[in-house]
Amino acid sequence: MQPTDLRVVKTLKQIDQALLTCLAEAPFEKVTVEQLCRAALINRSTFYKYYTSKYDLMEQYLQRALDGFRRQVDVAFVNATPETNHNLLYQKNFENTLKFLHRHKAEYTLLWSIPLEENVFGRMVDLVHDAILETLPAGREGPVSRTEESLQETAKGAFIMRIAVTYENGRIFQHFGHTAQFKIYDMQDGKIVSSQVLDTNGSGHGALAGLLAALQVEALICGGIGGGARMALAQANIRLYGGVSGDADAAAQALAEGRLTFDPDAHCDHHGHHHEEGHACGEQGCGGHCGEH
Repeated sequence: MQPTDLRVVKTLKQIDQALLTCLAEAPFEKVTVEQLCRAALINRSTFYKYYTSKYDLMEQYLQRALDGFRRQVDVAFVNATPETNHNLLYQKNFENTLKFLHRHKAEYTLLWSIPLEENVFGRMVDLVHDAILETLPAGREGPVSRTEESLQETAKGAFIMRIAVTYENGRIFQHFGHTAQFKIYDMQDGKIVSSQVLDTNGSGHGALAGLLAALQVEALICGGIGGGARMALAQANIRLYGGVSGDADAAAQALAEGRLTFDPDAHCDHHGHHHEEGHACGEQGCGGHCGEH
């Protein structure tokens, strides 16, 4: 049952927002109840009045997020006929769902992109798929029509997430602002479904963020990155996974499966200075603490 006391409702919303704020800054396993309380402007006793642990909070929050999405999924269009497919009711259903996703885009984009035990993106795909199957007429004799097969396949693969990796010779390039290439991956249901390598043509870090936004990239995996680039990515609503090194394909697959290890504090300590002789970055040497120069 939903709480009706406005003070309780406000407190629970503050805790939800605190959870999102903390998840945007660090992996869930590193988030503490103390950090959640500080972000929500509450004390520990208030937190434990509503949740037994941070895991209880996460479980209930994810369930509310999924329930909210499911209530907005209206797939009545699957029963449209040539005589009714002009009905504006179907168009209105789509509009309502899209408006809901737009209002909550920051929340859902974050939940899709961060490593969690539960694949939120996959769960939402399943909800759309199940809603379509439940809406299709039951008990008919004969095979499923080609249109219905297409609808079912669309439901299974409706959501694709696109990520980029700073790239060089199969590895994660460690200088975001100097990367000559990105490898772009499309992910669906915890799997990489396509990838391609694109040249950046020598763009600086600000232009790189614009390039990624134009490509509709939702998340970036890189090594080191500076403050200006972080800000540009944040303004483009691109989720950052910094401090990552090694094989690019392996890192992309790890993100798709929700198990990528990254450093939310990865940065560059020597902006404005040329590398001194003998200094390199990440695999190119400084281990994820170098970005644009």
